[in-house]
Amino acid sequence: MIKHLWLVVTRGCNLQCAYCYQGDHGWTWQKEVGLSRSMSPETMDATLEWAIKAAGPHLIVTFYGGEPLLQKQLIRDTVEKWTLKFSAVNKTIAWSITTNGTMLDLDFRKWMDERNIGILMSLDGPPWIHDNQRTRSAGKGPSWKHWHPENMLKWRPDLDIVWQLSPLEPFYPQDLDWMISEGFRSVNINIVWSLPWQQESLDQLGNFARHALRLAIQSNRGGPRFSTNLMGKIEKIVNRRTRLITPCGTTAHNLAVSPEGLIYQSQELVFTVYEPGRADGTWKRYLVGDVSIDPVLNQEQLEKLAILKVSDLKPEDGQYCDDCVARLLCVGGCHCRMAGMMPNPEGLASIPKNMCITERVLVSAMLGAVAIEGYWPVQRSSMERIEKKIDVLAELLAEAPLVKMEIDDGN
Repeated sequence: MIKHLWLVVTRGCNLQCAYCYQGDHGWTWQKEVGLSRSMSPETMDATLEWAIKAAGPHLIVTFYGGEPLLQKQLIRDTVEKWTLKFSAVNKTIAWSITTNGTMLDLDFRKWMDERNIGILMSLDGPPWIHDNQRTRSAGKGPSWKHWHPENMLKWRPDLDIVWQLSPLEPFYPQDLDWMISEGFRSVNINIVWSLPWQQESLDQLGNFARHALRLAIQSNRGGPRFSTNLMGKIEKIVNRRTRLITPCGTTAHNLAVSPEGLIYQSQELVFTVYEPGRADGTWKRYLVGDVSIDPVLNQEQLEKLAILKVSDLKPEDGQYCDDCVARLLCVGGCHCRMAGMMPNPEGLASIPKNMCITERVLVSAMLGAVAIEGYWPVQRSSMERIEKKIDVLAELLAEAPLVKMEIDDGN
């Protein structure tokens, strides 16, 4: 049963971000391997025919790219048609768009409001960072002024943004403070681990993450309103008792459809499995379906990929995972990004060294924030387990024979 479906409506983009895992969007080698630049209405209709049967009573659908707003009309038509079709069989859809925001005109924003469509906008901090990492296509200059952040915040005061932290540009706690002063109150932080990180950049990462999480903790206690995905990460670390068993991108609950109508277990695999330098047959190894054939999903392939375990994915640098401070947050590296890049004898990707390093710095910084703020984010379910154990222990102590203890006050 599908719970979340990513519709990759285009491989094109109007930006050329220096760190993008999808490449420069120049559309050179993509043509050579027979990929489609954009999804056709026919492919979207075939996807609908399958999705309405495969989805449960509620489905989350995210439009993704490239830059999905290059396909505005397809997005509009899809929302209208799918909403009617799903409603006819008593099913609902929650819509969202992941976008760089540069093509969000007033008319489209009004339509999004009318259809209750959510948004996650990528914005890499203040203009002095953002514009050095993200330029418009064909080198047409910085993108911040085309983004009109003041208009976006008037439109959606609680706008969610995602900030890609990379070693290409220095970033500091005061940069986050500036963003908050401008009105950004929900900042999700991603780390560009695919690039090499030197010690100076790692120090910046630690200071930035510690500051961000402290602000979120203070907000929870009644301070200025601010939220970040780091809060969810620290809660996972504190409340998990064991390392994750399976990595992300290995279930049939979360699937992505490519512009060609091919189905993968994450939106990132739609791009990475075709890139030059991957092992031969990588795109087939991770392919789990095709909306143009019947049956759409390949159950044998799904089962084959479902056996992938976090413990199977080994760090490049020989780090012993059981001694790693980040082990309860680690998902075994991002095999969706590394698929076919560094195959080991089992055909699995190794965990990149930079990912291990940055993850350890991130977790150490978050634990530092928790210690400084005296905050222990134990979830209710975890607290209930602790309280139950305390109650059981109290009963055992009550039933135990009284033992007289002599204490030597002099020692």
